Amino acid sequence: MRISNWHIVLGSLWCMQVWGQAPQLSAKLNRDTLKIGEQVVLTLQVQGKPKTKIDFPTIGDTLSKTIEVINVSKVDSALNKEGATYTQKVTITAFDSGAYQIPAFTFVVQNKAKSDTLKTNPLTLHVQTLDIDTAKGYKDIKTVFGVPAPPTDYTWMWWLLLLIPVAATLYYFIKIRKPKPEAPKVMEVQIPAHEQALKDLMHLELEKLWQRNEYKLYHSRLTEIVRTYIEKRFKVHAMELTSDQVLSMMKQSKLLTQEQRETLAQLLHLADMVKFAKYVPIGSENELSMQNAQAFVQQTALTESKPSEA
Repeated sequence: MRISNWHIVLGSLWCMQVWGQAPQLSAKLNRDTLKIGEQVVLTLQVQGKPKTKIDFPTIGDTLSKTIEVINVSKVDSALNKEGATYTQKVTITAFDSGAYQIPAFTFVVQNKAKSDTLKTNPLTLHVQTLDIDTAKGYKDIKTVFGVPAPPTDYTWMWWLLLLIPVAATLYYFIKIRKPKPEAPKVMEVQIPAHEQALKDLMHLELEKLWQRNEYKLYHSRLTEIVRTYIEKRFKVHAMELTSDQVLSMMKQSKLLTQEQRETLAQLLHLADMVKFAKYVPIGSENELSMQNAQAFVQQTALTESKPSEA
């Protein structure tokens, strides 16, 4: 078969293209000579295209029987004009003197549906022993130091035992038995029932419970505030009574108008339906209960202008 010059040129270009696309691997030591116990850094570097997937070798605790791995960094990537550079640093050490070979590292390169295995060149690590200055000679082992004997006179211990009860007695009469000054009494300021109730209702409204579909908790808190107000204002044990019993007791009171009793009945009955019948109220019903509670407290509040109601 006759091969023309054009075939040779085309074949050379194809080979150059193939070799140009292959990733370039390198394994370098920052220094190849160290003393026992010192550390050196081994740098693994791959130069390839950005879309090429490169699997770095898995590195364990040792590279060989004598070379130990201290640390393995994460793979760092950097883009450049030629493609992408992937770098990983491995810190190693050795504790036996001699020349040891670091085996080649295997990389798996995947480009689209094609996969290939590439290896780096093996390296040599020289480990030297520590320098010993033999000119100074060897030193003898130090002799055993004598420990001074403890004192044989323990008279001071008896005096110490006698001083302990004396010190305890003095402490008792000076600190414990000494009359302590009475702490000043702090006068608690009693907040009027209607002010406390309106404050609690405002906080409940700001929590926006029913807007978060927490209807049962909203109406339970609402009726609890109103019942607490009724106990303080009208001296009725509203927390221990049912809604109908509370309404019956309040019906006998001449301090409430028919409109105020209806306002109270609305918020109590709606709360019972939500808590016990699993009724889901609409937004306007929830707002109406809050408005009726605030109106009931404001209209029935005991102020200085109503001394006869007390």
